[in-house]
Amino acid sequence: MSYPGPAGPGGYPPYGGYPVRPAYEHPQGTTVLVLGVLSLVVGVTAPFAWYYAVKAEREIRASGWTCTNSSHIQIGKILGIIGTVLLGLSAIFVIIYLVFVVSLLGMAFTQYR
Repeated sequence: MSYPGPAGPGGYPPYGGYPVRPAYEHPQGTTVLVLGVLSLVVGVTAPFAWYYAVKAEREIRASGWTCTNSSHIQIGKILGIIGTVLLGLSAIFVIIYLVFVVSLLGMAFTQYR
């Protein structure tokens, strides 16, 4: 497929039609992907991956342009959501564990009084 050539006046191709809008790479695409992958290992990065992915998607939609690394942003968002859920579940389990340990220690100390 050949490129139609330079755009004419107003950004329209010389043969008429729609304006030529080249695809670009979003600057935070790789960052979102890396944060998403890290969120599976280091859960603290998960909410950041999710936040930056949503922010990048809004910027892409608002610009109306196509983005070459939108799949990176989508994958990072999905991994960020998964990591955030896992982070929340692990926080709940840690809280339950601490309550259990504190109650056992409380029972042990009251037994020897």
